[in-house]
Amino acid sequence: MMAETALDVQTDSGNAERRCAWCGEVFTPAVHNAKFCGSSCKERMRFSRHRIARIEAVREYRKTNRDDVAARSRARYQKFKADRPDQWRSFVERMSVAVMEDRAENPEKHAERSRMWKRRRAAALAVSLLIAPIQHHPET
Repeated sequence: MMAETALDVQTDSGNAERRCAWCGEVFTPAVHNAKFCGSSCKERMRFSRHRIARIEAVREYRKTNRDDVAARSRARYQKFKADRPDQWRSFVERMSVAVMEDRAENPEKHAERSRMWKRRRAAALAVSLLIAPIQHHPET
């Protein structure tokens, strides 16, 4: 009689079988408010939430601090180039092959980029000519 009462109390308290919130496995929880079948699923859920929050924070930082991010990236590449020149050469070769393959697949995208860079160079040259001091040749 006592075993039946304990069983009734257990099912009444909400410890009936349920699905794990992470993996979906059916389990019988030891406590009434358990959402996960074990600690590994609980840690996976916590880690995935932390990762998503971290990605969003990094994205927001990059939006607000573009110059700092670009400077750090340039510094990282310069350090890599100085510290490991052999690996740098192979990296540049791999990147140039990837760019050439991408140009072959998307010629219109690269043509637009090329036009954009040419316009920027022309504008920079025009501004530098306007800003540069005018030098007169001495008359002889």
